[in-house]
Amino acid sequence: MGIALFVASINFYLSFVRPLYFWLMKKPYRFASGLPAFGTISLIIACIFIPKDFTLMILVILVIFADTAGLPYFAAAMYFDWRQNRRKKN
Repeated sequence: MGIALFVASINFYLSFVRPLYFWLMKKPYRFASGLPAFGTISLIIACIFIPKDFTLMILVILVIFADTAGLPYFAAAMYFDWRQNRRKKN
């Protein structure tokens, strides 16, 4: 669980905090990728081994949504990209 939280924190920083900092400082920004799917996979493994505690499961859900390079964000990005391409064709 700790590894997943660490990876989610890095991905959140690279997706939101770092670009905001560069924008506020008016510096040129170069995109940096996080660790895609690594946090989600480690969370799935952690869910198998964690005791069935309600507060831990809530924490897992929060970490999944904070991990901006995880599988849910990838699926959402693919869906919106597919939808946008479909609108362009019509």
